[in-house]
Amino acid sequence: MDKLRKILLVVALVLVFGCSNSEQDLKLAQLTLVQGEYERAYSLYSKLAEKGVAEARYELCRMYLLAIHVEKDLKKAFSLCKQAADQGYLKAQHDVGVMYMRGYGVEANLKDGVKYFEMAGRKGSEESQFALGLAYLNGQGVDKNIKNALHWITQSSDKDYVPALSTLAYLYSNGDQTTKDVVKAKDLYTKAANLGDVLSKYNLGMLYADKNGPLYDKALAKKWLKDASEENIGAAKTQLRELEN
Repeated sequence: MDKLRKILLVVALVLVFGCSNSEQDLKLAQLTLVQGEYERAYSLYSKLAEKGVAEARYELCRMYLLAIHVEKDLKKAFSLCKQAADQGYLKAQHDVGVMYMRGYGVEANLKDGVKYFEMAGRKGSEESQFALGLAYLNGQGVDKNIKNALHWITQSSDKDYVPALSTLAYLYSNGDQTTKDVVKAKDLYTKAANLGDVLSKYNLGMLYADKNGPLYDKALAKKWLKDASEENIGAAKTQLRELEN
C-alpha cells in the first residue's frame, strides 16, 4: 500500500506541474479521496469550495450525500450541489435535477428537476437526456409529449446508455406510445443485451420466440432466453422450457 501511495503521489506531482494553485489543490484532493484519506480530502475540498471552485463544491456535496467522513446531510448536499450546478458544472446539474425530482434535501419540485435535466441534457449528459425523456413520457414536471420523449431518449440511447436503449426498445416493441417497429426494437435490445442488460436479453428472446411475429427464430430465442435464465430471470427459464418441449 505504501508503494502504491508513492506511485500515486508521483503521478499527482506530474499532473499538477504547471497548474494553478487551485488546480493543484483540486488534483491533490482527488488523490487523497481515492487513497481513502477522507479527512484531508474534506479539508482541501472545503477550502476550494469557499473559493468558489465548482468541482470542489460538487465533491463536497457527494461526501455529504454518501456520508463520507461526515454525517449524511441532504440539505448541505443539495446546497453545495446547486451552487456547483448554477456555475455550470455538468454532473452537479444532473444531480440537482434528481434531488428536485425526489425531494432529496429540498422540497420536491418536478418543474425545477426538469429544468436542471435540460441544462445537463443540452450539454450531452446521457443520464439527463434519459431522465428528461422519461419526464416527457410520463408528464412529470412538463406536459406529456411523446415526440419530445422519443427525442431525448434517442439522444441518450445514441450514447449507448443502457436504460435508454432498453426503454426505447420497449416503446417500439409495444407500439402503445409510438409506431410499432419490432425490427428497431430488436436492434436496440440487441445493443443493450450485448452491453450486459439482462432484461434486454429476456425481451430479445421473447421477440424471437413470438411465432406470430416477423422475427420468429427458435434458435435465437433459445440463445437469448438461456443467457437471461443463467442470470436468474425466472420467466426466461419458464419460456425456455416451453420452447424445448
